[in-house]
Amino acid sequence: MLLECANENEEHGGTFTNRAIRSRKLFGRFSMWHDKGLSLVYSVVLWVWMYIVVASSIKLANKEGDFEWFGIAIPTLIALIMYFSLMKLDKENQAGNDKPK
Repeated sequence: MLLECANENEEHGGTFTNRAIRSRKLFGRFSMWHDKGLSLVYSVVLWVWMYIVVASSIKLANKEGDFEWFGIAIPTLIALIMYFSLMKLDKENQAGNDKPK
């Protein structure tokens, strides 16, 4: 069973093929779309989990003082790597969809 198409010129329909176009602006300034929103959410969630792991590890190792900045720096680095990796995948996917079939 196929889902209904939103547009008459489409062969297949559904959640993933009928997404809004990429013209929405957050606060009227920043371009937003579905995959960028997911990248932001996943990166923030990863940051929170990594902060819990790293800060707890520092505390358990009794390495306070000079090492406390690791509790923020390491999760931030990992979350940024994940965000930019997901955005790169989205860009590659978008470029692949633009090619003629």
